Amino acid sequence: MADRTGQPVGSGGAPPAGRRDTRARMVVAAAELFRERGYDGTGCRDVVARAHAARGAIYHHFPGGKTQIGVDAARWAGDRVAQHIEAACADAAPGDAVRAVLDLAEQILIGGGGPAGCPVAAVALSAEDTDGTLRAVANDAFDRWRAAIAGCLTSYGVDTARAARFAAMTVAAVEGAVLLCRAAGGIEPYRDVRAGILDHLDHLLGTVTPSAAP
Repeated sequence: MADRTGQPVGSGGAPPAGRRDTRARMVVAAAELFRERGYDGTGCRDVVARAHAARGAIYHHFPGGKTQIGVDAARWAGDRVAQHIEAACADAAPGDAVRAVLDLAEQILIGGGGPAGCPVAAVALSAEDTDGTLRAVANDAFDRWRAAIAGCLTSYGVDTARAARFAAMTVAAVEGAVLLCRAAGGIEPYRDVRAGILDHLDHLLGTVTPSAAP
């Protein structure tokens, strides 16, 4: 889950200044383009143009070419989303934490005025990924998102298996809602999915005995 630049709102994570600034701008630009056009619909020249970088910057900073850009952009976006999920789950009760995560998803995956999209999902869906390198990076991001949500629930007393299922359902439902919103050109499908997730969460938390909760 990442914004139009692949960077969650409020992260304060502007690309670092200094000699790595050009490379960082290119990672941000790639995540933004993957969100908008998909990985397969984005070329190296597109990344250079969006980042306002020199033509030779791709192979100077990314000797592995487009695949390396995809890996770095997906990992960067995935890490920052994970940090937001982990922070929300660390600082609030499960109900409030999941609501905060869903609010974040609405803001950065679907809001912002552009088409709904997720750079991590775009990388995972690439037909160009013949050796599975990109899928592996995307899977790592999804695993971390699920683990953060599941951990929030288990710390409250929810059974480990049920918490894992809820976390998987939540990530899958949000990513699916992004596709529905992109096709519909509006946010309404996400609102329905969000309500369904919260209904399920309320039921799940209702099964936790008072002695199990902190």
